[in-house]
Amino acid sequence: MSVQFNSKYSDEVGQLGNSFNKMINKIRHLIDTIYDQQKQKREDDIAFLQAQIKPHFLYNTFDTIH
Repeated sequence: MSVQFNSKYSDEVGQLGNSFNKMINKIRHLIDTIYDQQKQKREDDIAFLQAQIKPHFLYNTFDTIH
C-alpha cells in the first residue's frame, strides 16, 4: 500500500494518477480504522470475560472455605 503515482502533468493521465493516490490513501485510512475498531472490540471482549470470571472465582473460593 505504499505505491504512489508521480506525474508532473495535469492531463488525463495525471488526473487519473491523482485519483489513484487519493484512493490508496483512503484505503489505507479505512484499513487503519478497521484495525483499531477490531483491536478495541477484542479488548472489550477480554474485559467482559474477566468481569464474568471474577465473581465465579470468588464464589468458588468462598464455597471451598465454607
